[in-house]
Amino acid sequence: MNEKKILLTGGAGFIGHHVAQALRGANEVHVVDNLCRHRAVPAWLTAQPDVRFLHRDVRDVEAVRRFLPSDLTHIIHLAAVAGVQTVQNDPVESMRSNLEGNLAVGTLAEALPRLERLVFFSSSEVYGPNAAGVAESHVDLRLRVDEPRWTYAISKLAGEMLLHQIGRRSGLPVTVVRPFNVYGPHQLGESAVHSFAAQALAGEPLRIRGSGQQRRAWCHVRDLVHGLLLILGSRRAEGEIFNLGNPDAVCTVRELATAIRTAARSRSPLRDEPTPFDDVLDRVPSIEKAETLLGFAPRVALPEGLEDTVRWYEGLYAPSRVQPAG
Repeated sequence: MNEKKILLTGGAGFIGHHVAQALRGANEVHVVDNLCRHRAVPAWLTAQPDVRFLHRDVRDVEAVRRFLPSDLTHIIHLAAVAGVQTVQNDPVESMRSNLEGNLAVGTLAEALPRLERLVFFSSSEVYGPNAAGVAESHVDLRLRVDEPRWTYAISKLAGEMLLHQIGRRSGLPVTVVRPFNVYGPHQLGESAVHSFAAQALAGEPLRIRGSGQQRRAWCHVRDLVHGLLLILGSRRAEGEIFNLGNPDAVCTVRELATAIRTAARSRSPLRDEPTPFDDVLDRVPSIEKAETLLGFAPRVALPEGLEDTVRWYEGLYAPSRVQPAG
């Protein structure tokens, strides 16, 4: 995809970083982010003058509209309050922020006359606690309303419905992406891979919540971006929902911790802890639809991806342990 004008909402984050790197140069990239997870503007944004950045909440529709070119062609909507513990701590504000953000993006999209596509990043959380081999039609509408963690899933599912209906009303093609356990360099926050790597590199116990037997399919961010580029370049993706993940990279949380400890050359012990919220015992996608319509095929095996990721964390947290090149 070339010579497009693209907005990344929430684009200062982990996935946004990698998407921006894949799109910049051949396209005009605009990033809007309120930096709620950052102490300062990420260095990569200030170091790349061809990526324009606005420090603003996407819900400030007028400020975002003034920032963008009137002939914007694509919106990739990544902005959201995320992280199980963050949502658990304040489910009302998390849900409000996500719902209002989705509505703001829909309002913005309808006012852009040259917009060609809106891609909304939803979540595998919409499949609920039983997500083994789930296809796009297997959404769980029986999520417990008294369990705070599912407010995130509901806000994402509501966003899917809202943006699809706005697209239908305005004739705008909308595509939904449901990522499954994405990891890789530049990921911070509450993810299991980041947490285990930071603990291992610091020589601290790797804290495993629950039984440790929860199964996950781990998708390297390079594969996610590859899937997104296929979506952006295909008319067959218009109006569709896609699982993007790697069903061949499956292990338990305990196995993940052990693999990261090995990659980090750490002797940290594993420590079991209770989990304070509903957990998902099995989360593995079916990607048959993305394979059939897009030709999507994950390429990064889990050992390779974890090695790549742990080396990045090693440079971030323990630069003295990085071996010199050559």
